[in-house]
Amino acid sequence: MTANTEAAQRLPRPEDLPKLTGHLSPIHRLYVSPVPHRLVPWRVAMLLMWLRSEIKWRVSKTYRRDQIDLMRVAFPESVLDNRALERTARRNGFHRGRRAEMVWRPWLSGSLPVEGVERIREAQASGRAVVLALMHQGGFQDAPQSLARAGIDVAIVASSHLLTEPQTGFPGYRDRRYILNGFEAGVTMIPNKQMVEPIAAAFARNQALLLAWDMHGRHPVRIFGRDVFVQPGLARIAKLHKALVFPLRISPAPGRFGSKLTVEAPIDAATAGSWQELLQDLVDRDAEALLAWPESFEWPPGRWLLEDPGPGWRPLL
Repeated sequence: MTANTEAAQRLPRPEDLPKLTGHLSPIHRLYVSPVPHRLVPWRVAMLLMWLRSEIKWRVSKTYRRDQIDLMRVAFPESVLDNRALERTARRNGFHRGRRAEMVWRPWLSGSLPVEGVERIREAQASGRAVVLALMHQGGFQDAPQSLARAGIDVAIVASSHLLTEPQTGFPGYRDRRYILNGFEAGVTMIPNKQMVEPIAAAFARNQALLLAWDMHGRHPVRIFGRDVFVQPGLARIAKLHKALVFPLRISPAPGRFGSKLTVEAPIDAATAGSWQELLQDLVDRDAEALLAWPESFEWPPGRWLLEDPGPGWRPLL
């Protein structure tokens, strides 16, 4: 048995997921059931999400302040002045609500429109390793399922805690639904704590590897005129395997997720001077997409840090 085969056999399957624990309130117990989501059409649910965010914005000073503080982590004043940031923060509440609601509708999963998928097919046909670079924006959570439904064999690197050490209570049920949506679409899940051999195995199977660069870490990149600190894993993996890196641009569009996904022209890791240059090139490209639709950015404090957290730092999750 080869090392790649053994790595593939160790990958988690739905039946391997641990039992969820913790108390659920009566409302949460109802919410994690498919029944209310089946009964309420998605358009009505989106209207309710919009009303909820608008009411909270109008009546809660704390909510407004928190939303503005969240978005300032992403956008310095040189990019969005206070008035523009306030508009962005107000609209961001709805986008967060949309994402939170749509995860509970797995029958709609995989419906994000995908453009440029032929670029991935051509790269794989040529024998190149393919990395799909995702940013947490718009309907990002449906990107793996939508690519799978478009005929791309996708593997993603997921936080190990989602697969082996779920949170207690409602957050655990929410995270589990994200994971199950991927499994049900045929997406391969690779835990990030033990990913080196499974990633090599995925490339050997001609799978496209989907990763996000906007995860807080210790490597500095330049965006919007300042240094922020992110995880370098995507760029290091791409450079190691001499992959073609395809930025996945998410932009506004009609439909359930309010988004579409475009596979953009690749960055060739084989010819990049270093993984650091590769990562910065990717960040520069995505900065443009982020500014074009800033209100759709997901939870900026989880995307990057404004200061180096120092040696020994580990993310909470």
